[in-house]
Amino acid sequence: MSKMNSAATRRKLRAAQASPIGREVPTESVTQEKKTLVDKVSSSSFEERNWAIGSLSRLVLEDPTAFALVSKDPKCITQLVRSLVDSEVEIRLSASGLLRNLTNIGDENVCNLLIEKDCLSSCCELIKRTTASAQTPNQDADSKETVEDEFRVLVNIFALLGNLCEVSSYPMQRVAREGILPTIISWLKPNIGTQQTAIFAAELLNILTEEFEPIKSQITDEHLLLFKVTLANQKHTLRLRATVASVVVNICPLKAIVPLLPVILPTLSQCLEWEPSNTFLSIDNLLKAEPQLFEWDRRTNAQVMALEVLGNIMAGEENAEGEDVLPKDVVNLIIQSSLCDKVLPLCSFPRGEVYTYIQEAVARTRINPDEPNGEDVTTAHSVDATSLLYYERQLRVVQGRALSCLGNIIYALPSDGLGNIGNLWNLLFSICQTSASDPSRENAILVILTSTMFSFLRETLLEPTQEQTIAIFSLLAHPEEQVRANALGMAGCIARTNSGPAISLELGKAVLKGLEDPSGWVIVEACEVLFSVFDDNFNDVVKSLNLLGKLKEFGAYLQQKMPALSNDQEPELQGKLEEILENINPFLEYKRQQN
Repeated sequence: MSKMNSAATRRKLRAAQASPIGREVPTESVTQEKKTLVDKVSSSSFEERNWAIGSLSRLVLEDPTAFALVSKDPKCITQLVRSLVDSEVEIRLSASGLLRNLTNIGDENVCNLLIEKDCLSSCCELIKRTTASAQTPNQDADSKETVEDEFRVLVNIFALLGNLCEVSSYPMQRVAREGILPTIISWLKPNIGTQQTAIFAAELLNILTEEFEPIKSQITDEHLLLFKVTLANQKHTLRLRATVASVVVNICPLKAIVPLLPVILPTLSQCLEWEPSNTFLSIDNLLKAEPQLFEWDRRTNAQVMALEVLGNIMAGEENAEGEDVLPKDVVNLIIQSSLCDKVLPLCSFPRGEVYTYIQEAVARTRINPDEPNGEDVTTAHSVDATSLLYYERQLRVVQGRALSCLGNIIYALPSDGLGNIGNLWNLLFSICQTSASDPSRENAILVILTSTMFSFLRETLLEPTQEQTIAIFSLLAHPEEQVRANALGMAGCIARTNSGPAISLELGKAVLKGLEDPSGWVIVEACEVLFSVFDDNFNDVVKSLNLLGKLKEFGAYLQQKMPALSNDQEPELQGKLEEILENINPFLEYKRQQN
């Protein structure tokens, strides 16, 4: 089982859905020379500065040239960082929105440049300042509008700081050193801000607590109580409650989470019972449905977070023997909550139907016959047709999270807690067939899916049908290395339950091919299958294919190449290869003694 570390996925989601945050600017500003706009960021005139920053806030999302001009100009970045603490809230709002958008779609070089220009000091100062002013009530109408703008600035700062934390641990160290963690947590309190400030504070906390231990150690019992109150408050949005649940799972050992499950599980249940595919397909006119799509996106993000939380709970904790285990009381609560039944429908979605629906919406875009170039007619609340594919990608994210979560569920729960395992397997196989036969489908889904299927066969010992077995063996030729590795593992499981000569012979051939595979992961799985399936069985296949001789040759080759591989392979794979190398000679000796 494995925890879901979703920092990279969150960056991709934000990049896809990034929206300009600065104030509205005149339409004619978009036609100005982009270099002029960059120069005006440093203007002494408030109007010019605000106009330039607000315009660039939108342009960097729409125009690669504008993005490059801003993100690669140290002078411009320095001025934008200074503008975060400008005396005028309009400037702070536009600057924070622009920097947020830059880090949404930029790589680590952009984020590192902001860190180099001491963006973190400005962020920390703004968080402290806004928190202090929010605790000073003022009913004046003008002051109320200013406070609302300050809240919008804070949302941008929370998002910006989260983006920076996802590419470097240094921002997390600054947060810990500045002592602003309690200040960030305070925005979860009712009546201090808005739902948006609370949501983005929670999302920043989720990033901070995902891996950084010094932050986790600063969480107090009082903070945990606030998290519990937030989870129990049904007035809060599902997105906020699901994110707070993730924070709790990040910081608490499983034993401490158990008493909180009665407030966590209802939130997860509410998130998972929603059907994103059917809801999307029920929207009448996608091109004029911005409010509905915005709400759909919020619910989908909450669902993704809920799947991550449930998956991480099901991953259990490592015991003294190095095994991932899930306490029985957690298992019982999960089974009683019927959450697993709500995960299954999310493991697939009608991709073809969704894609066709989007294309039909694009085709229905009206063309103005009076325009010489036939320009599109746009209306209020219209949606850019090309951006609609983002929602199809979101459905794929839900599917990927659901499959990962299901994999952990299968590993953690006893077979009798999985319901009808035959129907569950057939569902997984059906999704696999659809995914493998669709050339436009990203391999990431198939990797997660075959990994889940591998876990299923390993834990249940179910015997697939002949048709399913043939399809699994065909995946051994898939171009994606992890799919090949998972298929080889599944083939090994099938051989343990089906001792027919044809299966064992085909598996032996697959092992030999796996030893020659360019992927280290496939090599590891080939050796694992050889060690576990051919240890006491299928000696006729071992002899006819000379598996032991080939393994001995491979061991000598791996021994020779290991020093060079140690610099090229990721640490986890390196450890697996070293373990394989250590086991080859004992296995050969064991088989020699059998003969």
